Order: sequence, then structure tokens, then C-alpha cells
Amino acid sequence: AVASAILVDPQGFIDGAPPVPEPFARGGIRVLGSWPLRSLANQLAYADTDAFATDDAIRVGLLHCARPSWEDDSVSWLLGGGYSVSSLVPRLAPKPTAIL
Repeated sequence: AVASAILVDPQGFIDGAPPVPEPFARGGIRVLGSWPLRSLANQLAYADTDAFATDDAIRVGLLHCARPSWEDDSVSWLLGGGYSVSSLVPRLAPKPTAIL
């Protein structure tokens, strides 16, 4: 039997952030928080785009970008090298656990 479940985003298995020259970091972060990119991501992510790739889905995907310091924090994260947590994933499951 499974005692618990842990949901790990695929990004949790990719350590670090891509190298980006500092002058381009803020522009790249702005692109990540843009409506057109989120719209494209929705079109690629959903099998039934008519049902799920909606304007509301884009708004939900952009919620975190509306936080006042999101852009500055994201630039700092990017220039700081991101995070490296993949080696910690095996420590999440001391009992029989489904890691999804």
C-alpha cells in the first residue's frame, strides 16, 4: 500500500537555471510573464485546446506574475543559478510513497 503521495514538478529534476547574460535576464523574465507566451504554452499543453486553453487558463497561469516583486525575484533567481534539488527527491520517501 502507498502511505502518501508527493507531487514533484518536472522542474524539480532539472538542477540550476540556464545561463543568461545579465543584460538579457529581465527581458527574458518579461517574456515568461507575457500573455502571448502563456497562450502558446496553453495551446501546446492541452489535448483539448477548445475546452481548456482558455483566456481564464492564461489568467490563472499568470497569477504568480502579478505579485509585486515577481519580476525582480525571478531575475535574482535566474542570475543566482536557480536551485538544485534533484538529489533531495529520494529523501522525500521514507515510507512506501508514490512520487508523481
